[in-house]
Amino acid sequence: MKVVILDNDMRTPAFAIVSAVQKYIDPNQDGMGEGAALIGVKVSIVGASEVPINVSVTVVLAAGASIAQVKEQLETGAKEYLKDLAFNDPLMRYTRIQSIILGIPPVIDYSNLLVNGGTQNIQIPMDSVAVLGTVNVS
Repeated sequence: MKVVILDNDMRTPAFAIVSAVQKYIDPNQDGMGEGAALIGVKVSIVGASEVPINVSVTVVLAAGASIAQVKEQLETGAKEYLKDLAFNDPLMRYTRIQSIILGIPPVIDYSNLLVNGGTQNIQIPMDSVAVLGTVNVS
């Protein structure tokens, strides 16, 4: 049996964490019941693979707003959205990124939104987790 784990930030855990969980559940991966796993069940613990979500957008800003300010808010909102998806929903929705952008107060409008180079939803494979990659705001 394969068990895929995440850390508290919904990212790939450090090797030490994966190793500690493996040691606790099935230290020898032989199904002999030396850990918490039932006798006869061989358990392999792995960290989830990360799928970077890269965002690029052009924004029209309200007077006095800065690109840096918008980028920071977009990064924060996207990270929270992607955390909520982890092992709950395998589909990263393009429209949710649109909503995050439109929810940033100094953004009046936006154009040229690309997520991983396209304008479609992104299917996150089993055993994987979406994480924020690069964010370009102009």
